Amino acid sequence: MATERTTERDDGVVTERIIERGADGGGPTVIKAGGGGMGFFLGLMALAIVALIAVFLVVESNRNSRDAQVADAASSVASSASRAADSVGDAAASAGQAASDAGRAATDAVDNAGRQ
Repeated sequence: MATERTTERDDGVVTERIIERGADGGGPTVIKAGGGGMGFFLGLMALAIVALIAVFLVVESNRNSRDAQVADAASSVASSASRAADSVGDAAASAGQAASDAGRAATDAVDNAGRQ
């Protein structure tokens, strides 16, 4: 009768089973290893982290783009308001000059009427 010895080891990561057959039974020694799923798990975690970083970068890029657009719009509005204020100031100065000229003309007319 053939002798057979089975040894099993489990280190928490890999489960290994060794079957040894004696000389009278002949045949090779069979080693079956299982487990080893930690490598797959680490690869999956690395892929998840890379995907998370990519999503974060896309969101930040879009937010920075919107912030830049808002800043450009605010700058444009401020520039337009400045030009409008300059126009109003010029119009007020012109109106003041016209009023001054009209006042002078009225005074001259009164002076001329009083001399006659």
